[in-house]
Amino acid sequence: MMQKMVSLTDQNQVSIPKWMVAEWGSERPSKLVVTKVGEEVRLRPVKSFWSVVGSLKSDIVLSDEQLREAREKFETDWALEI
Repeated sequence: MMQKMVSLTDQNQVSIPKWMVAEWGSERPSKLVVTKVGEEVRLRPVKSFWSVVGSLKSDIVLSDEQLREAREKFETDWALEI
């Protein structure tokens, strides 16, 4: 395990060390999931929205196909109403 001390800015931002970002290479994520476990803060890269679906809490039970259809319908119908 590699470690490095980082700073928390006044705007609550943390910089990820360059060597860590370099390991992602061309697959550098644009989003990270932050999890607090006890006193630890963990960051996990997210490659797409669909990869975090399980971490989102909801009472709605739909299949992936139903969710995609709902999103497409929202995008087309909502755009027409504006």
